[in-house]
Amino acid sequence: MRQRFALTLAACLTCAALPAAAQDIPPRCAILGQMAVSSWLEMLGELAAPEDSVIDPILSRLDDQTGIYAASGCDVAPLGAAMDCILSDATAETSRALALSCMDQVGLR
Repeated sequence: MRQRFALTLAACLTCAALPAAAQDIPPRCAILGQMAVSSWLEMLGELAAPEDSVIDPILSRLDDQTGIYAASGCDVAPLGAAMDCILSDATAETSRALALSCMDQVGLR
């Protein structure tokens, strides 16, 4: 499970390096992206005291959401950029407000 997550994370962060200016994103992609970012934020919150029994379901959900996102023909660059944005400003108090700001920057909201 962790290996799948690492591969998904690597793909997202690789794509995050691409320019992801706010753009018109199809509604299905925006919703799927918001769901994935929510899981990403939840996972970051749990990493402070990692327990496999807590993190594994989050990773599974994140893997499913990012897989559906990509399979739906959604451009992965904005999703990767939003996740990267959260990581670049993450603190012990990483919040929903930061996630919303990051999603706004790349057009996922």
